Amino acid sequence: MRRSSFAVLFFGLAFAAPAMAASFDNPAFVPPEGKPVLSIEYWREQTKFRAKESADFAPVNLVSNHLYAVLSYSGSEGGEVFMKVGARDLRLKNAFADGGDFSDSYRLGGGIGLKQSYFIGKDWKIGGSVQYMISQGFNQTKGITVSGAPTRESIIVRAPWEIDAAVAFSYIGPWYAPYLGPYFTYRRFKVETSSPAPAGKLAAAAAGHYSQIGNAGGVAGLEIFRGDFKADFEAQVSKETSFGASVSYLFE
Repeated sequence: MRRSSFAVLFFGLAFAAPAMAASFDNPAFVPPEGKPVLSIEYWREQTKFRAKESADFAPVNLVSNHLYAVLSYSGSEGGEVFMKVGARDLRLKNAFADGGDFSDSYRLGGGIGLKQSYFIGKDWKIGGSVQYMISQGFNQTKGITVSGAPTRESIIVRAPWEIDAAVAFSYIGPWYAPYLGPYFTYRRFKVETSSPAPAGKLAAAAAGHYSQIGNAGGVAGLEIFRGDFKADFEAQVSKETSFGASVSYLFE
């Protein structure tokens, strides 16, 4: 396989499922055996979540920006292992009892994963990727007005985590590699709310367990190569659109 790369370009496809977090970085493209790779990855996700306790907690739209340093190493037979370390922020629209948005700044996050790819023709590959991601929790307290009564509400989001998997087909061109395929995800987080002076529907304390609405969708992206550099631009597109890019350097 050609040595990877520098790139940034992408054309999205629409799929009938919500988008997920963190780039797969072409599951069907793995650098030559024995190559350590250092990448900088940015990802912006927009996803809808529903609480198990739907009578007390309304669905929320989650928006988050992720920034990771990624270290990966390619082994034999088209395999690769990787580790992501960085941070993410979090915004939950209409999360407070007065309809206000919850937001908190960047917190430590990261994950681990692996890829495996195979040639299925002269210039065609198929591959898979699986990753586990987690981050620190988030919190915000602010003054609100509920049923005409001023009060305060605190929201804590406990350690969001997810398991993501994707399968992709990729054409390996002389300096580019577009890819396309399905993904599957399992994502959870817990929300705890409290108020010293509850009013209206605002309780003194409550907890909700949120999961993503829809667990399957599609991923599409494009890699472009230049010497020992590569870049990747990727998206998951549906009613919600998540997208991101990464730049990588392959060590000798």
